[in-house]
Amino acid sequence: MDMNATSSGDSGPAERRQEPRPRALKAARLLFGGFNMSFDCQIRNLSAHGARLLIEGNLSLPNDFYLYVVGDAVIAHVRATWRTSTEMGVQFLEPLVAPARHPDHRVNKLQLYRI
Repeated sequence: MDMNATSSGDSGPAERRQEPRPRALKAARLLFGGFNMSFDCQIRNLSAHGARLLIEGNLSLPNDFYLYVVGDAVIAHVRATWRTSTEMGVQFLEPLVAPARHPDHRVNKLQLYRI
């Protein structure tokens, strides 16, 4: 799959989804680089298996990273499935859980705050 493919609206990525994703507008943070780097974004839609993220700025992000949903105070390891210059679709590689309940001890120790 071409990670840099562009899509207009939801037509491209939405056609490959196995389930509908309800619209959402949630603050989130991408964590990567051994948890030493982070970047703020917005979640535009969300399901148990993935999300569509709105990303501002021309940033080179890794394909795998952690997504922290700020208002819900939950985190999961995710993988990018498609990208445009301002959006990204991600697949959850594990369920969203509270950082204190995450199996990776590095996540347990992160200082993550709700907004």
